[in-house]
Amino acid sequence: MQLDFKIIFENILTISLLLPALIIIKIAIIYTIFRFKSSSRESLKTALCIFQLGEFALVIFELSYAKGLLDPTVGQVLIVIVVISMIITPFVLRNLSQITDMIGLKKGNESCNLETKSENLKDHIILIGYGRLGKNISKLIQKENIEFIAIEGDIKTVQAAQKQNLPVIFGNASQKSILESVNIKEASSVIISIGNSRKLNHICEVVNDLTKNSRTIVKVNKFEERNELLQLNLSHIVVETENTAKAMFDEARKC
Repeated sequence: MQLDFKIIFENILTISLLLPALIIIKIAIIYTIFRFKSSSRESLKTALCIFQLGEFALVIFELSYAKGLLDPTVGQVLIVIVVISMIITPFVLRNLSQITDMIGLKKGNESCNLETKSENLKDHIILIGYGRLGKNISKLIQKENIEFIAIEGDIKTVQAAQKQNLPVIFGNASQKSILESVNIKEASSVIISIGNSRKLNHICEVVNDLTKNSRTIVKVNKFEERNELLQLNLSHIVVETENTAKAMFDEARKC
């Protein structure tokens, strides 16, 4: 669907009213869900992290329009709303703490209140995935006194890390806005260590769009996954089974 700026201009008031309404509704739903497990401040910050309507909504609207299920004017309005929400996402992520403070949830004695100043990061390492491997990598990074920030999709893992004042943020690393919020273009390297193969491919493609993978190191589980990523010109692909087999064989030779 191609945008018709005449339709957009004629419906600018509708867009202006509908955009904040949809965003507020989504934030309220996410906040309510996370409030059962987290503090008010952390629930709000989580909701703000993922408030955008997202690429999936664009796909749904495009398909609905192509199948004749969506009125052209309505389709134009909805697509513009989604695009605007995606445009403002990096700004919200960069000013997450300030926005939370403005809403009225000031920092108290909560243990999970790490304020990540990601906008000032430069020559840092970005860790995508903070599971067992990611945690071990972060320990090695800290021993070298190198600045890093980790992106993790499991809220409980993020909260546990933030209680230790570790720079781990909640987010979906397959979204460009999340990667841009941690200054990926200024990073010295990106280390990707997640277990989901399908999600891994998607993340690598998005990282490739932003950095051309010139400094990206990826862990895969088997050679088949490595072969699927070769076209992305990754700087280094570590095959877990290969390295485990080598380590075990080396240990056997010592016996």
